[in-house]
Amino acid sequence: MSKNKIKNNTEFFFNLYQRSNKKVIEEILDVELDELLLEKYYLGQKVDLYTTVRGTTTEVFIESMLNRADVRHLNFILKLINNIEDNAIIIFQAESFSDKILEKIIGKIRKFNKTIDFYAIEIDKTLIKEIEDLREIHFLKITEKLCHIEVSNPFNIVEKYVSIREHKPEEKVEKQKISKVERRNQILIEEIRKRTHYFPTVFREKRCLDNRILSYSAGKSDVNYFISVEDRNRDSFVSIQFSKDTEDIYNEIKKMRKNFSEKIRFNVNFDDSSLIIRTDIHSRQHIYKTIDDIAQIFERYVFYLSNYIFYYGTNMEDSMWNQHKEGTL
Repeated sequence: MSKNKIKNNTEFFFNLYQRSNKKVIEEILDVELDELLLEKYYLGQKVDLYTTVRGTTTEVFIESMLNRADVRHLNFILKLINNIEDNAIIIFQAESFSDKILEKIIGKIRKFNKTIDFYAIEIDKTLIKEIEDLREIHFLKITEKLCHIEVSNPFNIVEKYVSIREHKPEEKVEKQKISKVERRNQILIEEIRKRTHYFPTVFREKRCLDNRILSYSAGKSDVNYFISVEDRNRDSFVSIQFSKDTEDIYNEIKKMRKNFSEKIRFNVNFDDSSLIIRTDIHSRQHIYKTIDDIAQIFERYVFYLSNYIFYYGTNMEDSMWNQHKEGTL
């Protein structure tokens, strides 16, 4: 049995908490915001949260960390200031800040003479403790738990620099036409988020929507789900791929292939040479029926495989499987 390690997801859980509690940020900024996008790619890196002030062109970038502000995050904030246009808001959240870091950020904004608002926000230690305690909760129970976290004063503004006098209204432009592949993927992603709302991973923003095959992390860096409405061979499928380092998990699931197939209610194929488990969808009567089948199968894969992917072979196996008994094959 391999020494499977559980990834520390505390900062991701915190950002997911904020995504579900947008009103807190809106109260700080005194504006209405569009939907908060989780881990949006910008300048070749992931911005923890991204949005715009509703009805305007003002972009909002939010970077978070659950300990003292460090140089790595500072450098990304400085990179943002270098590259973003005027009328933008940057929020840097941390447990605490040094005066030196805050001086560098505000000094950079002034040097470039850009209309950028900057907020340095300290995260309440009680909230950090609540988020850290989620490590004792099964991954599929996290989103439900996040909804019940209540902290009276979760954030404290320790520094603020405001230079935006007014937000420029959003110009109405004709929507760009998107490809058939991208349109189908958008529908599929929304359906997956509705069905699999308890799986935090699905709320990360997806890049390359024009790819015929979409991927989701299954819970370990070398285990991934792949789904396609229609690949280049016109096949529709849901699959999960393991690596040599997680072959023991693949083999454990394979022992229960009959149970798994019954739970999925579709055929399940195991490819030992590539360590792939795959279900093909053969329905061609309507594309929306295919999308619905894919989302349904993906949800069942997540529900019944997560115990094994996240906790099999770890010191938390027994306690976590007890929290999600219904997901054991």
